[in-house]
Order: sequence, then C-alpha cells, then structure tokens
Amino acid sequence: HADCYCAWGNVAKKSVEKEAPGTNVELTGNPRFDLLQKPHRTFYAHDANQLNQEYGEFVLFNTNFSMSNGENSADFIFSNFDENDSSKEYILNVFKKQVKIFGEFLHLIAEVAEKFPNKNIIIRPHPGEKPSFYENILYAYDNVHVEKRLEVRPWIMAAEAVIHNSCTTGVTSALLDTPVIAYVPD
Repeated sequence: HADCYCAWGNVAKKSVEKEAPGTNVELTGNPRFDLLQKPHRTFYAHDANQLNQEYGEFVLFNTNFSMSNGENSADFIFSNFDENDSSKEYILNVFKKQVKIFGEFLHLIAEVAEKFPNKNIIIRPHPGEKPSFYENILYAYDNVHVEKRLEVRPWIMAAEAVIHNSCTTGVTSALLDTPVIAYVPD
C-alpha cells in the first residue's frame, strides 16, 4: 500500500515488483552509505573526536556472533525446526562453524591485548549479542573495553584499524578509509 518504494538496488527492486505488482519502485541507493562519503562523513566527526579523547588511539573489534553469543540460546534457534525440516542441518553446520570462529576470534582479541598492553582494544558487539560475555571472559585485560554506545560509524572513524569476521562493518570501514582486516581463521 505504498505510494513509492525506495530500493537500494536492482535485486530489491525486482523482489518488490514481484511481491507487490504495480508498486512504484525507485532506485535510490542507500543513504547510510552516502553519509560515509566525503564531505558528508563530517556528520560523525564530533562523536569520533569524543571517542578519541576518551580512548586515544585504539583498535576496534566488531563482532558478529549472535548465533553463538546471542541473547537467544541455540535451543531457541533450533526449537523453530521440526524433525523433517531440511534447513535444520544447514543451520546446525552454520552454528558449529560460528562457534569455532567465535573461539578463535576471542583468542585473537586476547593475543592483541597481550602484545599491545598500552593500546586500547574496543570490542563492539553486534546488537544481538551479549556484551557481558566479553566483559566476563576478557576481564583480566585492562586495555580491553566493551562498548555499545553510539552507532558503529563514529567508532570506525575514530579507530586506527577495524578487525571483523563476516560483518558489514568491513564495507563501512573501507568506505570511511579506515584500515580493515577481515579475520577469517578457516
């Protein structure tokens, strides 16, 4: 029942046209990405400067482990499948892989924190994750801080580098000219 649907690209446009024939669909791109381009990124500059005043230079770890460190347990995820559901095995394999990578990502954070004790390490959990897990497991490192304040873009702008695993913040970091590492241990 929309007068116009603003689509990011052709895939979204075709999907809307298929599901809602007759809808006026306009290709507009995504304003989230437009704000990352010069000179618009100054929109985030004040918050980024505040973060640098508080933490100095820091490395940002953006996490994306809501399946293995989520507010909802794996039991909740799998309770939505019945015995005959063909996607259950696929989801189980994704879960197993994420648990393994999650452990390796935690090891990397601890290793960086140990090797660079004078460098602040910021962990920014995905919105679906439990920040308390990171706080509890990495409590011994005085230079590790778990933060959920603000949206992610000022954090990326303020960071010396961003380390992630399978997270769209890698694209955001590249668009903001912040060095980015996709940590893929497999």
